[in-house]
Amino acid sequence: ATTSMTAICEEIIRGLTEAVRHELPPGWILRPFGSFVQDTMLPGTALDVALYFEGIEEEGQSFNAALGLAAALMRKASGRFELISPLSASGAPAASGPVRLLAGDFSSGQRLGKQELAIYHGDVATGVFDLLLRQALSRDPQARSLVLQVKRWARSRGLAQRGLG
Repeated sequence: ATTSMTAICEEIIRGLTEAVRHELPPGWILRPFGSFVQDTMLPGTALDVALYFEGIEEEGQSFNAALGLAAALMRKASGRFELISPLSASGAPAASGPVRLLAGDFSSGQRLGKQELAIYHGDVATGVFDLLLRQALSRDPQARSLVLQVKRWARSRGLAQRGLG
């Protein structure tokens, strides 16, 4: 990830963490994962984050935290977020798959270049493998470069979707 892209993603993560704290029921935790955590994120790819519940969920609880967070973000910070998917036939958010948004800068209200954001349901182990991979890639400067070259090659051949890390 470029330095400016990293800064934008870090600011988005800080804003999302605050939104989770204030907009979701207690116990929900936000954790980034994927190529951002691995430090192999290409420009134009989505920032992947997961929500997981820490604690004991009440029996019968069927709260979709990703949709709840997306709805709160669009309500509280309209103009900074645009829902990409999932949408039902009526244009309302659908109930399955990751929630995808386009996000701006949380801190200043400026409309910077949009960053795609994918909100998944995860668990306490989400992102652990990504941290291990980042550590392994940092041991050899050529390893990270090779991973990025493979990702660019896959994207150029249409083997990887542009929005995915």
